[in-house]
Amino acid sequence: MTVRPFKRAIGFVDWHTAVLASGAATRPGRQDTIAEKTLRHVERIVSDCLKTSAEGWKFEVRLRLYAGWHSGKTRTDYFHGIDKVIGTSLLSHKVCVKEDLNHPVML
Repeated sequence: MTVRPFKRAIGFVDWHTAVLASGAATRPGRQDTIAEKTLRHVERIVSDCLKTSAEGWKFEVRLRLYAGWHSGKTRTDYFHGIDKVIGTSLLSHKVCVKEDLNHPVML
């Protein structure tokens, strides 16, 4: 059996729409909980799409999140939620996901 290298994929995500689609916004809660639930939802969608279009391949998926990260000079709740999930205060608005189609893992 030949080991295939990872293919690269990039996803562009409207964060507000993803939060609504995930159902995370239906129950008020902590922003990090909402962010984590939303990221898992996005992972499932990306994984399902890649499974059907490129079965048997492994992927490195990079997500670029678009949202209102600041209101003036103040960081928004979206920013704080993602910041807590990613685990850094130097959020560059990029989230890297290592995706093998069976077990998505946040880097």
